[in-house]
Amino acid sequence: MDDDVSLDISSDFSSLISQEDEADLILTPEQTVEKAISIAEMSDRLISYQQRNDFCKYAMQLIKPYLEEIDGAKAAYAKVRRKMYAARARARIELYEKACAARNSAKTAGDYEYAAKQFERVPAYDKKHILRQKFMEKDLWNEAGKCSDAKEQADQCWARMKKLDRRASVKKWLIAAVVAVLVALLFLFSRTTVFLRVKGTVTSLIGAHDKAWVAWDSYWEKTKDPAAEEKRDYEKYKAAMAEILTDDDGTVKKGYDEYRDLAMAGYSDSAATLVECEKSNIEAAEVGETVNFINTDWIVLEKKSGKALLVRRASMKEVAGLSGGTNWSDSGLRDYLNGVFIENKFLPEEQKMLLPTKITPVYSPAQHGLAGVTTEDRLFLLSREEYLHYQEYFPSSTTCWFLRTPGESEGTLAFVYADGSVMGQGYDIRSAEIRLRPAMWLRYKSS
Repeated sequence: MDDDVSLDISSDFSSLISQEDEADLILTPEQTVEKAISIAEMSDRLISYQQRNDFCKYAMQLIKPYLEEIDGAKAAYAKVRRKMYAARARARIELYEKACAARNSAKTAGDYEYAAKQFERVPAYDKKHILRQKFMEKDLWNEAGKCSDAKEQADQCWARMKKLDRRASVKKWLIAAVVAVLVALLFLFSRTTVFLRVKGTVTSLIGAHDKAWVAWDSYWEKTKDPAAEEKRDYEKYKAAMAEILTDDDGTVKKGYDEYRDLAMAGYSDSAATLVECEKSNIEAAEVGETVNFINTDWIVLEKKSGKALLVRRASMKEVAGLSGGTNWSDSGLRDYLNGVFIENKFLPEEQKMLLPTKITPVYSPAQHGLAGVTTEDRLFLLSREEYLHYQEYFPSSTTCWFLRTPGESEGTLAFVYADGSVMGQGYDIRSAEIRLRPAMWLRYKSS
């Protein structure tokens, strides 16, 4: 409903009444009646039927005290009254017509709800704006009477709305059921070799190599088709190539993992490509930064002449060989790191990067002298002095880890606490609670 049929008197009209009440203090009865007639005539120029009603009602209030006193007052009062009831009737008709228009154009449940509310405004309006037949023109009374079924019309719109709501609900459930069936069928189809073959082909064509190799891998698992294995490795190679060029650390690591898988299987030049990437990353890294090598994070402790000293960033759980001596030269740990560990963790191309390093014996309090003899190893543990020299580059840890420096008692090695401090007294080398952080020198660039 527009504001022109609002039930409240407008602020302009309230202001007018206030101003006129002050003026009435100096008007004679005749002038008051004339003024009332003028206000009623003014109402004819208003668009809003509500304001016409209010103007006429106010004019009637001005005339009423002088009905018996002023000639023509009764006739003026009757005329204004007819104007007021005519305005009320027109407002009622306008409300009804607007509701009918909303009903006639309604298509959805929401449209019928709106139309129902418009029809309900008619009886609500009637309660405050009662019509009197004896004060109205017959045609206008009859026309306004046609609006008497507004309540019934509202009920019909509400019923229509509920019916459409039920249809919409049924339709929604039907759509949900169809979607569920389609999803189930798609799920079943996605487990078929036909789907996997199509998925592998399509994702490859659009450049989604990470999805393509997974699809071909699933296809190969089901069929053991050599052609599928070849396509899987090709797509995996392409995916790894794209992933290591991104700025996301997780995605880059995923690319290295995939390159390593392919290199371990001997696919194409994946091993050489991976090693070149590792060398490039080490060359670009500053001292103290972390680089990925053999699929593990290492801290760069020193760089010189195309060589770099790296130490494992996180301690590792392997403790094989610790039951040997505490002298590095005859330690089972030395044999493990430079034997099984290198063979299992390093690609042949990565092993070629490792530089044999002279490891001189350190002082052993328990032996009152140097522990063992000089060796040449590719992987080793840092001594206490070496750790203290590079200590500033070590981040905080959550575990303790052994050094190669013997402790004060037989069968013990010094170790580093999680907070970075050194325990020189040492701890039993057979303990699984204290872990290892091997170090190595490698060549990443020809000097």
